[in-house]
Amino acid sequence: MVDEDFYIEESNPVKVFFTCLLILFLIGALAGAYYYFYVYNNISLKNIEVELGAKVPSDISNFVKRGNYEGWTLDVSKVHLDENNNTDSVGEYSYKISKDDKELKGKIIVKDTTPPTVEVGELTVGINENFRVDEFIIKCEDLSGACFPEYADDKQEEYIKEEGTYEITLRITDKYDNEVIKKTKLTVSKNFSLSDTKASDKTVASVYPVDKNWDGSFTIKFAKGIEDESDEFEKAVLEIANRDFQKDYEEEIAEQHLLTIYNKYNYVLGFSVKLELSSGKVIYVTN
Repeated sequence: MVDEDFYIEESNPVKVFFTCLLILFLIGALAGAYYYFYVYNNISLKNIEVELGAKVPSDISNFVKRGNYEGWTLDVSKVHLDENNNTDSVGEYSYKISKDDKELKGKIIVKDTTPPTVEVGELTVGINENFRVDEFIIKCEDLSGACFPEYADDKQEEYIKEEGTYEITLRITDKYDNEVIKKTKLTVSKNFSLSDTKASDKTVASVYPVDKNWDGSFTIKFAKGIEDESDEFEKAVLEIANRDFQKDYEEEIAEQHLLTIYNKYNYVLGFSVKLELSSGKVIYVTN
């Protein structure tokens, strides 16, 4: 039974419309306030990756994931850079952005994902002659430093037993295992000696320690180049060490230096003794 005193008032469409509009306005205002105070002004930073040898971004927008960064200052001074402002060391570095007394920090990750730049050459050796894999390498450049060449297989041990020309596959990596594959050729000849070729090269390629004023004089010069781990090398060093150079000069010798002369194969061509007299005069001993 329906209570005769109970009734439902008919809805007013205009009133309902404005009520809904007010609710939507309040929701929008609350959402806007939340965005402004908790999103727009609440900065979130990125951790960014930079390739070794590349420049670190200078625009602060590259570092901000979201938020209003107007008036903020970027500081990436912790990152190791070379003279051209390129990254020169792999690692993780902190950066910061600041405004007034506020400061936020993020990470810059410098990675090396670039393989070495390699130039290889063909090699000729004698039958059963020992040689190093890096003797195929003419040039290898990598921002991380050293290159590490190796054979893609071990067949070269079989190749050197017989005359012939063989294709060699090399794998060259850097310290972060970025690799490049290169193909070259190995020629094995019974009438050839790689070590003799190296020893017979008498062209000076380097002086150790470096002496740009060296006049080309040799105190000891070998008929052929020798290796710096040989008995002949040690014998020559001892001979110079035991020699009294002072007896050949009236003026006092203030300093004495031993220069080692190499060819391009790092074979030792000889030695040059450099004397600095008390007067400042420099003499390269010739005998």
